[in-house]
Amino acid sequence: MTAEYLLKEVLRSKEIKIDQRTLSDISDFKIAKEEISFDSFALIIGGHRPIVSYYFSMELFHKWCETNNLLYYMNELDREINITVK
Repeated sequence: MTAEYLLKEVLRSKEIKIDQRTLSDISDFKIAKEEISFDSFALIIGGHRPIVSYYFSMELFHKWCETNNLLYYMNELDREINITVK
């Protein structure tokens, strides 16, 4: 799933519920951080790229919602996120 597809679905139905795990798998909401380890250091010394880990960023998701005039509510109990059109 992509953020573009998610936006189309929300705009089409006006409200959508999505599992938190599914949302965290969307690459548009992830940030990359270089891993600090001996393995990564060895790769850099050898002329290769460092090891990079990707993490879900709530800030990116929040900005995306603001940009697209969406509201969201996180239900911690069900691990679902409700997204609606403002």
